[in-house]
Amino acid sequence: MSSHKSRMRLAKDIGMWILSLTLVFGFIFNLSYQGYTHHLEHQKKVAQYKQLVLEYDQLASACEDLDHLGVIDFNNNPRSVERVKSVLEYFSKITSAKCFVNSRGTVYKNRFRNVELEKSITSPPGTVDYEIFQAILYEVDEGIPFLRTGGSICGDGTFSPSVGRGTCSWHRGYAGRRGKQLDLVLLTEIYDPRVRLKQLTG
Repeated sequence: MSSHKSRMRLAKDIGMWILSLTLVFGFIFNLSYQGYTHHLEHQKKVAQYKQLVLEYDQLASACEDLDHLGVIDFNNNPRSVERVKSVLEYFSKITSAKCFVNSRGTVYKNRFRNVELEKSITSPPGTVDYEIFQAILYEVDEGIPFLRTGGSICGDGTFSPSVGRGTCSWHRGYAGRRGKQLDLVLLTEIYDPRVRLKQLTG
């Protein structure tokens, strides 16, 4: 009888031991599987972001460099034909750019793209076209009212050969600078996947 009980107890202990091993191995396998699955998902995400970075870099290569947009020739008198030509060439580069990129490789949308400079003259306030026209006026008027070749521009648009007190007193005073400077710092940044890729691989 005692022998039978011993065998029963041994069988029960063995059963519990096997069950414990089964649970332990099952737990280990589950952890390993989860880790493997997480690794595959991570690798997949890294591959996706590498592709996004490649596309981002390709886009950046087609963008206009914000640091090399060109220089407006301010050596010419304000409102002169030469000054206007230089200003229009500068803004033509801006309005024809697909996008912009800075020295860090950050890409920005170009909300001024396809603005027609000629038509911007009659554009209503509050539009992108109007913003460009005001920026053109601002740059054309650099140095107003005093001309580099001498003399002044008066408020009614007339030219006075003199400079100083009393100049333009009968012509609405000195001319003021028109327009408003274009602030390219306010451009909208295009999502940069390089940041997330660095987090995934760092």
